[in-house]
Amino acid sequence: MLAWATYLGGLAIAIVAGAGLAFPVSALVQRVTEPGLAVGNALVRGYGRLVAFLVALSAGTGATLVVCMVVGVAARAFGDEDWRFFHWVSGEQTHALTQVMKILTQIGGTLEMRITAVVVGVILVAFKPRFAWVTVFALFSVMALQFELAQILGLAIHRGHPPVGHGTYPSGGVSRLVALPGVVLLLVTRMWRVSPWLVRAGWAVVALLGWTELYSRVYLGKHFVSDAVGGAIFGVMLIITVALAIAAATPRALVQRYESA
Repeated sequence: MLAWATYLGGLAIAIVAGAGLAFPVSALVQRVTEPGLAVGNALVRGYGRLVAFLVALSAGTGATLVVCMVVGVAARAFGDEDWRFFHWVSGEQTHALTQVMKILTQIGGTLEMRITAVVVGVILVAFKPRFAWVTVFALFSVMALQFELAQILGLAIHRGHPPVGHGTYPSGGVSRLVALPGVVLLLVTRMWRVSPWLVRAGWAVVALLGWTELYSRVYLGKHFVSDAVGGAIFGVMLIITVALAIAAATPRALVQRYESA
């Protein structure tokens, strides 16, 4: 019963946080990165949108590595607490919730997410062909960076894994299920004028998916809790990285010009 309560309670908090923090966090990121976006606009004028996209993506990638390395070192130091939490969760498992989690945890699988990226990309390109290159580069970048940086971080942090799973730092499933839906939402809000309530609902869904994958990986013993939390932070950093690249390459004036065309 406690395991169900933990999952549902965390789900409610994640949904409220995703919806409530969407605009304040976006505004904070915009203020912090405003000088960089000005550079991006200059790059667009001087060298084109592709160069601006790649420069911003490179800067965000470097920042993501630094942040996730720091989080990884902290996760490695969290080892004793990870084991205590692992044993506690093992004692709270129920047959019904275990079966549910075994199904839900598959949503964040590598193949499933790659297929989703391709399908969503085709749909977005079909509806907004003028933004085809942005869509393709954004979706490819988030999936490629997630895979490659996860390998680098895993080798650099090099920590153990639970006895019933082989997942290590950072959780790939969690990072994928946070990053890909987040980037899709960014693309949608960049291409269309979307109601603020729909934007809040979109981020609530992203938070819901991320929490479900995080909880399922920890509940099933596939990841230590610090690895799963690290995966969520990694996913958020990937969203920010691709968001900067999209913003640098598609200034609002350009977006509005495309919309009116």
